[in-house]
Amino acid sequence: MGLKKRERILVSVTGALLVVVGGVYLFRGGGKSLSALRTERDGLEQDLQKLTVQTHPGKKATAQLNLWRKRSLPTDYRKAGELYQKWLSLLAVGKLPNAKVTPNVSQPQRGYTVLPFRIEAKGTLDQLTRFLFEFYSADYLHKISQLTSTPTKGSQELTLVMTVEALCLSGAVSQDKLPDAKSKRLEPRTLDDYLKAIVRRKMEVRPKPKEDRYADTGGLFASYTPEPPATPPGPKVDVGPKPKPPGIDPSEYTYVNAIHEVDGLPEVWLFVRTEGKTLKLHEGETFEVGTISGKIARIRIQELEVEIEVDGGRRFRVDFGDNLQHRVEVPN
Repeated sequence: MGLKKRERILVSVTGALLVVVGGVYLFRGGGKSLSALRTERDGLEQDLQKLTVQTHPGKKATAQLNLWRKRSLPTDYRKAGELYQKWLSLLAVGKLPNAKVTPNVSQPQRGYTVLPFRIEAKGTLDQLTRFLFEFYSADYLHKISQLTSTPTKGSQELTLVMTVEALCLSGAVSQDKLPDAKSKRLEPRTLDDYLKAIVRRKMEVRPKPKEDRYADTGGLFASYTPEPPATPPGPKVDVGPKPKPPGIDPSEYTYVNAIHEVDGLPEVWLFVRTEGKTLKLHEGETFEVGTISGKIARIRIQELEVEIEVDGGRRFRVDFGDNLQHRVEVPN
């Protein structure tokens, strides 16, 4: 039976009211107030930020692993060992007389393999410096984990024994050859800069236009000899007893002699030329040389520089090859 006109109007009005009420219900989030919805939104945003923070270290580690894979030797450690031994032998024989490269037992691990080698050779400090420069100019995952040098009596030659370790990672980018990239870890210094700092050995830093004074022989092992005083022009005049020369401050002749890693820890060598001794220090260790008493605050191997803390907490940077008096203050 059909609806009467009044009943049809009542049904239409009821339906419209249901649409309006339903729309308000949906707009307010199923009955929640606008304030409650904002609080819920803020909570979700905080959860999202927490998840982002948690995943960031993983992304950073993945990026670092990808960089290492570009520098890695081929994953097949047998092939990698042959290729690397050939490269290392050519480098060693070309730079060091009578060099002998011997592979040791490889150490396969889950995800990587360590390839150890032993180098026995003789050479001067100049030849050793050239070898090390070429070694660290190759952007491989390799390092010299140990180096022993023994001076030869009556000769400039050193007896050298080195332990070299190279790394093969699973998923290495280069699979059939060694990586081609050149390392930038030694930049901006050149080979001549290292030869001047290590082989010639700087005695004094002179203000321009004079040139710095260097040892003629002995290189790294040369003992310090003070510069002779300048002879004044004109005839000699007897002015009575000569005053005693001012005392020499050993810190002016203490140089950063080496920055390297020993047993997994960064180590710096301070060579005190006036006393012919070397201070081998790690981060946190204290020292006292002449008028400077301080602590090794930080050793930066890649940058070839060390930060020392003196004068009640002030920090200074000393570059490889420079002496303690030519330090540069850095902000804490």
